[in-house]
Amino acid sequence: MKDGTARRTLDRFLKRHKIRRRIRLLTARNQSEPIAYGLFRWTIVLPEGAEDRLERNELKALLAHEVAHLVRGDVRWLWAGRVLCTCFAFQPLNFLARKRWQQVAEYLCDDWALERGVRSLSLARCLTQVAEWRFGADTPPSGWPLAARRQRLCNA
Repeated sequence: MKDGTARRTLDRFLKRHKIRRRIRLLTARNQSEPIAYGLFRWTIVLPEGAEDRLERNELKALLAHEVAHLVRGDVRWLWAGRVLCTCFAFQPLNFLARKRWQQVAEYLCDDWALERGVRSLSLARCLTQVAEWRFGADTPPSGWPLAARRQRLCNA
């Protein structure tokens, strides 16, 4: 993605916070949530249409969170956890530790983004939107009235 709202938002964020590493920004049709990866070539992949479905501040929050994964080095140590679980698959505590590391990494990336000027409400709305994408909120659970109009989870 060489241009567009997401690219401009990411570039402004990087410049403002003096992050000099170039980050490749991609979109993927089959991706339901954003991901960040890359040891040598940092990359963020957004679900197709994410920049159209998020408000500007929500998009900034999403990108800041993903940048945090890269800056903090989560890619390296999560990879190490994956190797540990593969090599020592007979030890179930490795899998529990890895899952906990992933959870803590998410919270720390949220904190990192907030410390760099992302508004907490924008981050909350962004996380709500991503949860809707991930869990397919387009179809209501069977217990909900089918006649109800579908709305975003967070309308505040």
